[in-house]
Amino acid sequence: MKTVLANIKTWVLLRGLSREQQHWGEFLNLCRHRFPDKQFITLDLPGCGIYHHQQSPLSITKIRRHLQFELQKNHHQELAQGFGIIGLSLGAMVALDWLQHDHQRVAAVVVMNTSANNFPPFWRFKFTALGTALRTLLAKSVAQREANILQLVSQQHGVDQQVLMQWQTIQQQRPVSVVTFFRQLIAAARFSLPDFFPKTSVLVLASSNDGMVSSECSKKIAERYAWPLALNNLAGHDLTLDQPVWVVDQLQQWWQADDCS
Repeated sequence: MKTVLANIKTWVLLRGLSREQQHWGEFLNLCRHRFPDKQFITLDLPGCGIYHHQQSPLSITKIRRHLQFELQKNHHQELAQGFGIIGLSLGAMVALDWLQHDHQRVAAVVVMNTSANNFPPFWRFKFTALGTALRTLLAKSVAQREANILQLVSQQHGVDQQVLMQWQTIQQQRPVSVVTFFRQLIAAARFSLPDFFPKTSVLVLASSNDGMVSSECSKKIAERYAWPLALNNLAGHDLTLDQPVWVVDQLQQWWQADDCS
């Protein structure tokens, strides 16, 4: 029987490289306001957020296994009817790995600005982003590190002092180490996708002006598995920071279209 997306009541949200649940910002509030009948669970990747003292695994699969354990331990009652996953960047890689290995419970997935090493182009991580990433790793202060990251991932808030102050506070409260940053990069670089996915509803969202990861990767992934794709021409890599309303609109349209089909 076809899964009706509108009936999925629990959605798990996964952030990307060196980010944590507090970085969802306005997007999470919009989701909860627009969809009051749904529950949105935010999980931190190992090495980030509430797990910032832990070592980050060197593979997406091991990251996923950690999250499966934590989700089952803390939210097992909410998962009885299956759940959906919304993942951004590295979080999207984890979401796709999760779908591959637990498709009986993962009922739907939304992936944003993701990539895999077995999909062209080979330059999926943009060369211009490597210099910024290096400066970020070598930054001597939290302020400079977060400023570098913000400029790398955002096309609309790159010099937004309010966002920058929020991100600095998050980093000061739950610092992500340079080692975690580097180990997550390795996990992302090693990640590949299978030839086949179980028949599940998947939506691909991407930013044409992504300064970190080529949107061609999202296009190729959507084409390979015949998944619907929506492109935003204004946002940078952090799609939910730059265009949160657009993302929520895409979710609503997707859910409603499936419900009416």
